Amino acid sequence: MVSALETFIDSFLPESEDRYRLVASLNGHGGPVNAFAFNTGSTLLASGGDDEEVRIWDLKTHTLFQMLANNNQHWGQITTINFINRDATPSGIEWLCFGTGCGQFLVYRHNRKASDFTEYIHQKIFPLNDSIESFAFDPSAQRLAITSHYGQLKVFQVDHAHLTKLWEDTLPDVIPQAVSFADEGTSVIVYVMETGMM
Repeated sequence: MVSALETFIDSFLPESEDRYRLVASLNGHGGPVNAFAFNTGSTLLASGGDDEEVRIWDLKTHTLFQMLANNNQHWGQITTINFINRDATPSGIEWLCFGTGCGQFLVYRHNRKASDFTEYIHQKIFPLNDSIESFAFDPSAQRLAITSHYGQLKVFQVDHAHLTKLWEDTLPDVIPQAVSFADEGTSVIVYVMETGMM
């Protein structure tokens, strides 16, 4: 909702498509939002937070498309989220991945012809007290790198509906804030929060 002050200020500024302005507010999370991501076509926005829910928003209508929650087993807060392109060619399937404060990694898939995202992978990656900090996906080799709050790095092969661990390493006394594949998937780069080292 645009305030009276924003309307007043806008009356003095030239019209421009390049200017940022509030378009909509997406309300519904029951706590702070920790992560969000847009799908490839920017038609959907996924958000996750301390309320242990993922909300998927339709950006055309600015309404809730779907809510993902685990009422039986506690996910913990949603710590990181992203849409990935799993296939080399457009297949009409969208993949939504997210990590939780309880060390779990989940993948949901959505066929654009279907109505909802459905769970595809739900795997415990780290102990209950070690949250997932970041992840990266390499579509050429179908590999996934996942980091934890306590400095763990694990690389997995994505095999249909299961993650097979290829190798792991520990980065002592640091929080690996971001991870990425490089050199056509042959290298993994980790950004460390405390020192800024890569």
